[in-house]
Formats: sequence, structure tokens, C-alpha cells
Amino acid sequence: MFEIYETRADRAQTLNRLFEVNQNAGFLIACADFEWTVRRVILALGKDTTKVIRTKEMSGDDGYVCGLKSYKTLWNKEVKSLHNDELDDLLNRSVNVKDIPDYDARFTGSAWEFLDKAFGVRAQLIHGVRGHASSATSNFMFHLVRACTEVLCDYAEENNWSIFGKKIVKLKPRE
Repeated sequence: MFEIYETRADRAQTLNRLFEVNQNAGFLIACADFEWTVRRVILALGKDTTKVIRTKEMSGDDGYVCGLKSYKTLWNKEVKSLHNDELDDLLNRSVNVKDIPDYDARFTGSAWEFLDKAFGVRAQLIHGVRGHASSATSNFMFHLVRACTEVLCDYAEENNWSIFGKKIVKLKPRE
């Protein structure tokens, strides 16, 4: 679905165009983009070689790593040990949910908690439990997921890795 050779700006433009056409579809693809991004950041910034990390991905709690909790666990094993940032703490520090369009002040929580709720809605939409999300809900969740994705892209770049434009290969573990 996503190409490593596209640019970050191209990806954002594609997602924004899709969201304009169909908010629910745009939100779902934004969630897929978040998972693509967090995986690539783990591969780039993790302590182990890419081969070892890919092996760990295939041996998650459910047989493979997928979903926020699994990615958080893998992030904390791979990235936190070198960079001292837990995934949820990084997002909570960097994303102010009150700045996200259609934020509803009746609800409180951190960026990670809202992201977890967004992925819950994503699962309901994907599995047919829910037919659609309201325009305001889709708008808030889309922009929240995109903000979290951008934080991860920035984090990789701040640590001298671009997750776009090339295959990530690390042949030696880091210390």
C-alpha cells in the first residue's frame, strides 16, 4: 500500500486527498500509515539488526506484532534502550490533543489514550461492528493519527534516519 520511495510530503498529500473524498476511509488509511511508520522507526532506531527485529515482529503475542500495544512493547524493547523514550511518553509529550481539530472538551485523556481509542474505532470499522464514524469523530481521529505519525517521522529524522526513500538495513546491533 505504501511505497518506501515516496516522500513524506507525497504521503501526506495522498492521505489528505483521500480524507477529503471519504473521511472514514481516510482515517483507516491514516491508521495503516501510522503502523507502517512506527514499524519503520523501530527498524531504523532499534538496537538490534533489522533481521533480528523482523524475527521479533513475527513472534509477538498473537504470532506477529500488530496493533498499538504490540508496537509499544517492541518499541520499548528496541528503541527505548538506546534513546530513553517510551512510545506513549513520546507521543504524549509531543501531541497536544486540545490542538487537534474537532477536539471535544468533554473528553479528557492523553494523546496515547486517544490514539488507543482511535484504533478501537478503526477495529470496529474494519470488522463491521460499526458502519461509520461521525464527521467530527473521523476528523478528530484522522488529525490525531496524522499528528502522531508526524511526531514519529520527526523523531527518526532527529536521530539521523529518514524512513522514506530507502530500504532500512542494519547489519550490526547498536549499543
